[in-house]
Amino acid sequence: MIVLPLMIVPALFLTVAPWLKTAIGGGMTSLIAAGLAMSVMAYSLYLSFRAQHCLDEVQLAGGQFAARWGMGIGAVAFAMLSMLPPFWDFAAALLRDAADDSGASRRIIILAVMFGFGGVVILQTIGMFVAKLMWWRARR
Repeated sequence: MIVLPLMIVPALFLTVAPWLKTAIGGGMTSLIAAGLAMSVMAYSLYLSFRAQHCLDEVQLAGGQFAARWGMGIGAVAFAMLSMLPPFWDFAAALLRDAADDSGASRRIIILAVMFGFGGVVILQTIGMFVAKLMWWRARR
């Protein structure tokens, strides 16, 4: 019941997105999509903190281990997948279908996905640096 908003909000937005695009334009619809995405991510973070509130130290240590190594393993898994041509064929087909553009070249799609992946990894690194800095400041 408590995770219901994580499913309802995206489904509702996907349902009304075509109407929003015609009513207020594509740019405003994109801003609303970004705001809703940030809200859903913030709510999922709240649920994560709430779920960890009643954990003991062994369970917390397991969560810290997973957080420490999980992002790195996920990034390496994506990098390894990017070496496989079937992965790029799948990504190109998926993005062409989403954009309704059969003329987008496979090379441009691969380049865009790689830049996006690089950006996410850089932002994760900056986020970890800032979180560690905040932790050290709070410790003093």
